[in-house]
Amino acid sequence: MIAPSFSDIFVGNCVQTGLVPVAAAEDTCRELRRLAEAAPDTEIVVNLRDRRISWPGGAAEFELDEHSREVLLLGLDDVTLILAELDAILAHELRRPSWMPEMTR
Repeated sequence: MIAPSFSDIFVGNCVQTGLVPVAAAEDTCRELRRLAEAAPDTEIVVNLRDRRISWPGGAAEFELDEHSREVLLLGLDDVTLILAELDAILAHELRRPSWMPEMTR
């Protein structure tokens, strides 16, 4: 999805579902829309690694925060990110005072 801007919550929802939210300059969005209307079969390439959009006769940079970029490139989701920290979470739980509620596996 390519647009001039997105709300933070929308970006988060896109990333969690594996959709790349491409925030490009308004003139880039206008050019891509004009191109899509004139020639719907034109290939537009979104390079997430380089944060770059390219099309016949043009290219542009786009914005996406580093965390979202990495999550999308690696195919991660919230559960995977939490499980990657499981040892640290369990170690933290073992250091908690006994009167506090415990995490169970």
